[in-house]
Amino acid sequence: MREFAYLVALLALPMAVSGADLVFEFQGTGEYDSNVFRQEGNAKGDAIFRLRPGVRIEEKQGQDVNYSLRYLAPVELSVENSDQLDNVDQYGDLSFSYQPSGRVEFYGTDQFRYDYGTLLSFATLDEQGASTTINSRDRTTRNTASAGVRYQFSRNLEGDFSIQHQLFESRREDRQDNWVLSLNPNFFYRLNPRHRIGMGVSYYHQDFDASDFTVGSQTDTVNAYAQWEWQIDSTMGLSVRVGPAYIESEQDNPPDRFILPIPVQELSDFDGMGPAFLFQPYTLCEAFTTPGSGDVYVPPTGCGTDPGTVNLVIQEQDPAGYAAIETANQTPIGLTTVGNVNRKDDSVDVFVNVQLVKNWSPQLSSLFAYQRSQGTASGLGGTVIRDSVTGSLSWRFRERWSLSANGAWTNRESVGDVNEFFLLAEDIGGNIAGYTGDQLVAATSSQRVETELWSISARLSHRLYRRTHVFAQGTYTDQASKRGSLGASSDFDDWLAIVGVRHEFEPIGLW
Repeated sequence: MREFAYLVALLALPMAVSGADLVFEFQGTGEYDSNVFRQEGNAKGDAIFRLRPGVRIEEKQGQDVNYSLRYLAPVELSVENSDQLDNVDQYGDLSFSYQPSGRVEFYGTDQFRYDYGTLLSFATLDEQGASTTINSRDRTTRNTASAGVRYQFSRNLEGDFSIQHQLFESRREDRQDNWVLSLNPNFFYRLNPRHRIGMGVSYYHQDFDASDFTVGSQTDTVNAYAQWEWQIDSTMGLSVRVGPAYIESEQDNPPDRFILPIPVQELSDFDGMGPAFLFQPYTLCEAFTTPGSGDVYVPPTGCGTDPGTVNLVIQEQDPAGYAAIETANQTPIGLTTVGNVNRKDDSVDVFVNVQLVKNWSPQLSSLFAYQRSQGTASGLGGTVIRDSVTGSLSWRFRERWSLSANGAWTNRESVGDVNEFFLLAEDIGGNIAGYTGDQLVAATSSQRVETELWSISARLSHRLYRRTHVFAQGTYTDQASKRGSLGASSDFDDWLAIVGVRHEFEPIGLW
């Protein structure tokens, strides 16, 4: 994916010959993070220094072509956890517009991120807070590219068609890499200076790769909507978008797996079933939730902790049978899944997007927004429905001083139950160490993503010089999931305090 970003940059370079400016920028921050690995119950605080050198090529005064190409290489230095946190990230941003005539405009954007996905920046608090479900400071690759054309049919009628592609990749084996393709044609008609109405159709295709515990899936969503924009007065504007959405999802068949039937661990009792043996394949021993009970079984001390493994239980009333299993034939045993596989679901929902903007004075403005839409939950477990409420306040209380505050609440729930697959030995007409198929108990479950995230942030900024700002920022984030849901392993709460300085150098004319 990084190669794609570099290719986009190379393709954009020819635009720089028409009269662009070259701008160098720098930002340095000192931070204290109370839960630097974003973990629940094992929070570790750390002081972090972050340097963000960057360069930008832009043309904002062109008659028909305007563009901006930006590259940042944030460097992170940790005081307490340098072996785990010291790194260099990669950011790239591209935007352009081309207007060959007064009626038609072509436009596009690309945003590339190769970083640790848990870091919430103030400028994108609502966006990232609504989508992040990653803990342990996981390295992620994200890219969002869009392109479109806008056409003015008449003074009051405007049409727009856009296409967008989103990519998410994580190094964690329990997360689903995924990509999203969306198409959005729409039309707007201005009734009068205060009212504008519109209608459109959005199509989304989401594709999730399989993770160690969750099968791959695909989701197709069609959302027809109507939109109304109302300029209430010179200081307040309201935008409402609402419409039904048809959602169809399908889960893949799980892959074939094989295990060796040893070693095993004797259990005096397993979830009320009585004496049992735990089959431990060579990549086994991940904790799992027993079906129907919600209780989490933690493997014995000494087990391996490789993620994405399988637990099998053989119910046994006679502990003497342990020796028979221990000395069983070591021929690999084929595995298969039980429960719902290759399952299809469809549902109807209503997607909503409401925004209210108020300018209380030339120095004070606020924004309130509510959105209900589909999302990916950072590959946690298939498609989710996301409800988010955000609010922001911006106040320039002195000529060089400004104060901003953001708040966001986001709730994510799966479109349908996600089929987690735990495997059991195939019934091949024989037995395993004397045990027949009906004595094998497989730990299978259908779980949902049910996760809430709260985040508040405040930032105080002072302009020292025309191109130099200093700032202080505080952020609190809390993520909580329903017990036994897929997001429970990602829950955390965190305080983040930042002080920093940002400077832009004088533009350098290239031509």
